[in-house]
Amino acid sequence: PLSNPIKDTELWFKDGDCYVHLYAQGASRRGPSFCIPFRVLRQKKCTSLLNVCSAQIASRDGLETQQLLSLSSPLTLPSHEYGVVNLYIPAPEHTSRQDSFRWHVTTRNFFAFLLSKLFVGYNMGEAFVDVQERIKLFRSGNLDNQQDFLQYAEDQGYRDFAECTDYALASLYYAEVYKLRSAWIDAFAHCVGMN
Repeated sequence: PLSNPIKDTELWFKDGDCYVHLYAQGASRRGPSFCIPFRVLRQKKCTSLLNVCSAQIASRDGLETQQLLSLSSPLTLPSHEYGVVNLYIPAPEHTSRQDSFRWHVTTRNFFAFLLSKLFVGYNMGEAFVDVQERIKLFRSGNLDNQQDFLQYAEDQGYRDFAECTDYALASLYYAEVYKLRSAWIDAFAHCVGMN
């Protein structure tokens, strides 16, 4: 891959074999932003991802490529060489610069969710809701996406509200959007107590 000044070091794994590009295939030469283990997409059942994004299997030198049609496909090329995956996730067409930026931040946070890394963003409550919506878009099947997100938030300490108004307010916002009574009561009680 090309040198990329915008690669996210927290989501760049040395053993990764899936390069995530935040633009459409052929639209840029700036290289991937993330490099993750492809197996994570399989393990976390991101089966709908390929309905929204373009992906190809490529040789390490990039000379041999073929489209990736399913997450369950083997990552071998016709030459029997094991390939890497190039995943292209552009912002939706005809969006403003600000909305495109928010799309890319949410994409980054989706991968942070998959890999148990911390979120980034300006508003934590909006980031929670945006990622929950992206999880619904990229993961399908008989999954409890909301419970998986809540477990992620718990594991990252985002649901530990003691002396942390940001986390409590973010959880309050998330609980209001998704009408989660017990989560709302817990977050609200902490907000009132800290006030």
